Amino acid sequence: MNYFTIKAIEKEKLFIRKAKHGTRFSTGKGKINFIDNITSKYVYFKTEKSKEAIRVPRAKIRQAIEYLLYRRMVTREKLGEIYKYNSFLMGLLRHIFIQMSDLAWIKRSLGKSKILRLVLKGTRFIFAGMCKSPLDLAKVKAHGGRFVLFLIGISALTNMKPGDIILKGLA
Repeated sequence: MNYFTIKAIEKEKLFIRKAKHGTRFSTGKGKINFIDNITSKYVYFKTEKSKEAIRVPRAKIRQAIEYLLYRRMVTREKLGEIYKYNSFLMGLLRHIFIQMSDLAWIKRSLGKSKILRLVLKGTRFIFAGMCKSPLDLAKVKAHGGRFVLFLIGISALTNMKPGDIILKGLA
């Protein structure tokens, strides 16, 4: 397991401990959802209009949290790829990261429609100006770094030009 998976499990467990029957939170568009029940595998919720409880696997919730922690930004479209109840996931992520996230509507460049996006506040530090030597990578890990920005001087690949930039994540 990598760092973001471990952090996602921690955040999910913290939410499960704090959430109770009837916990309410709003979705991205402002509708209200209620937590109905939480089991070891599923979270059951109801909307304002639903009569039956809808279940969402906790594994999908962890996957959404992990994606948000890694990318530091998530859209409703991406949450729709993770699980079909993207409004519930957006509201749940917003509830979990209430102190450290912003919800924003982003206009598409050509169309009139908008994209709903959840963004984590803060800065990600990226180490740059290093070689790919094991000593440099060990130094980055010793300082708590998770990402390194490499500058390629010689074009080894046919589709890359000299001076192309590579961002590499450290596991």
